[in-house]
Amino acid sequence: MRHIPTYSNSDINNVLNCVGSVFEIDVKEFKTKTRTRKYVNARRIAAILLTKKYLMTTMAVGAVLNKDHSSIVFYRNNHDSLYKFDKEYAYFYDTCEKALGLSDIKIKDEKYVDYVNTLVIRIEQQDKELEELREKLIKLKEVIND
Repeated sequence: MRHIPTYSNSDINNVLNCVGSVFEIDVKEFKTKTRTRKYVNARRIAAILLTKKYLMTTMAVGAVLNKDHSSIVFYRNNHDSLYKFDKEYAYFYDTCEKALGLSDIKIKDEKYVDYVNTLVIRIEQQDKELEELREKLIKLKEVIND
C-alpha cells in the first residue's frame, strides 16, 4: 500500500526555519528571486529536506518556495553531485539534516575539518580587513576634525 504523506504548515515552517538559521537568512527570503549562491543553496536544501522528510511532491515544494516544479527537479538532480564535491554545501546540508533529526552524522567528521579550517582563515582575513578599515576611518575622522 502506498504511503500518503501528511504534513502541516508548522512542519514546513520547521524545515524552513532550520535551513534559514543555518544559512542566516530570513524565511521570507526563500521566496525571493535572488539567485546568489547562498539563497539558491538554501532553497535547494529546503527542497531536498521537504521531499525527504515529508515526501512532498515537486509541485508542493515549488509552491512553498515560490518556484516552478521544474526548479525543484533541477535542485534534486544536482543535489548529489554538489553534496559529493562541494564541502560547504555538504556541511550545510548535513547540519540541517542533523538538526531535523534525519541523520546520525557527526558534524566533526574528518571531511569537514578542511571546510572549517577554510572558514576560520576566511574569518581571520575579514577581521584583518575590518581592522584596516577601522584604522582608515579613525584617520579620516582626525583629518575632518582638524
